[in-house]
Amino acid sequence: MNNDVEVMLYVTDVEREAAFWQSVGFIERDRQDMGKTMMVQVAPSAEGDFALNLFDIAFIREESPEVADNVPSIMFHSDDVEALYHKMQSLEIETGELVEMGLQKVFNFANPDGLYFAVSGI
Repeated sequence: MNNDVEVMLYVTDVEREAAFWQSVGFIERDRQDMGKTMMVQVAPSAEGDFALNLFDIAFIREESPEVADNVPSIMFHSDDVEALYHKMQSLEIETGELVEMGLQKVFNFANPDGLYFAVSGI
């Protein structure tokens, strides 16, 4: 195994979800037409070891129903958590309160499907 991590995220609208992640600073690294569906890969950077692979949940429910409702709990890290928090608020993304937890600041946010993700940083 290596250090690459790709999280499969099952969503109701792949294009809307890709646009959402790009609005908060992710880039599109890959796009694949899979016949019945489209997969879009977004990531924090072009050369990083982490990416989200966005799949249509209806397709997953048809092809692999046993995994369709798996929801990951993901925490992102930011070098400027306050700036990211304010950016998300300016984009009218649903965010939780920015709180201090020890030496870190933490908040959560929701994607278009209402799944929550956390962010921590300084």
